[in-house]
Amino acid sequence: MRCAACFVTILLGVLLAGCAGAPVHDTRTVEQIAADATITSNINVRMMSDTRIDSFAIGVDTRDGVVTLTGTVPDAKMAAAAVKVAGSVAGVRKVVSKLRVEAH
Repeated sequence: MRCAACFVTILLGVLLAGCAGAPVHDTRTVEQIAADATITSNINVRMMSDTRIDSFAIGVDTRDGVVTLTGTVPDAKMAAAAVKVAGSVAGVRKVVSKLRVEAH
């Protein structure tokens, strides 16, 4: 039950964060927006669980099943791991990596 509450909290946060930057005339249906938010949330949860990935350095945005990863990572291995994790989530049609690799 507690896990479900955490998931709902994360999902609501993702939905609200998405609304702040969403275009005024979003042509997606409520169902499509919810599906994209679920994909984003699932990717974030998986990245947080993956020790190869600094999930706080990577932004995840989903639109119509197309996931865009943004941010700066320290090496190509982390970028590749993030792309692989994102692509493994149900509902993802394509992953676009806009990750920048910069060694610290």
